[in-house]
Amino acid sequence: RPPRPTRVHYTPRFGAGDVSEIRWFKGPKGVHSYHMMNAWEDEAGLLHFDACLNSTNAFAFIREPSGIHLQPWEVQGALTRWTVDPKAEGGEVTETVIGPPGDFPVIPAAWQGRPYTHGWMLTMNPELQGPPLPGGPVGAMFNLLLRLDMRGGPPQALALPPMAGFNEPVHVPASDPAHEGWLVTIVDQLIGEDQFLHQAWVLDAGNVAAGPAAKVTIPHRLTTYFR
Repeated sequence: RPPRPTRVHYTPRFGAGDVSEIRWFKGPKGVHSYHMMNAWEDEAGLLHFDACLNSTNAFAFIREPSGIHLQPWEVQGALTRWTVDPKAEGGEVTETVIGPPGDFPVIPAAWQGRPYTHGWMLTMNPELQGPPLPGGPVGAMFNLLLRLDMRGGPPQALALPPMAGFNEPVHVPASDPAHEGWLVTIVDQLIGEDQFLHQAWVLDAGNVAAGPAAKVTIPHRLTTYFR
């Protein structure tokens, strides 16, 4: 619920296994998250947690039974970094916004728990010239795929037309270590009265703005979320 603060704790993975090693840190009030981008320890020994945060639960069917009644546009959020010092006895997290509102962040699996240079996530296109595709537990499908440079470089973006949406992307590593690999995602597009085009898109992970390198049409209805 919004009035309650968020708590983060860390435990040394190879410690003595004693509760005295646990450190608790306090985050902002009323924060909710489903998916993390990554977490790691830097050279200075600080711990960083990168996650898609919201000011409350984004799913109305979970939020409203708790007495939280908001319009979708009233739910605020962003890809956010929380930083703590494990050598401290506790305290508050340091919070830094590192990306836009959205969800389904992904990085190469081999980078999990390590410093990383880039990642991908889904968000909404603020310049969409038409309605988003209704559906999903939030009520509207994500229509913009981003590649984020965590070193501060410009992002890459791939936007969908009105009434189309991305599903959660999956990263596939390339055999060439110099290549960033591939993203595979299902794209849904409304093409008629209760008629949908479902395709699996394969994207060059290092150049998502170029659009799909391949499309595979799926001749079946894939979801019941659409309204």
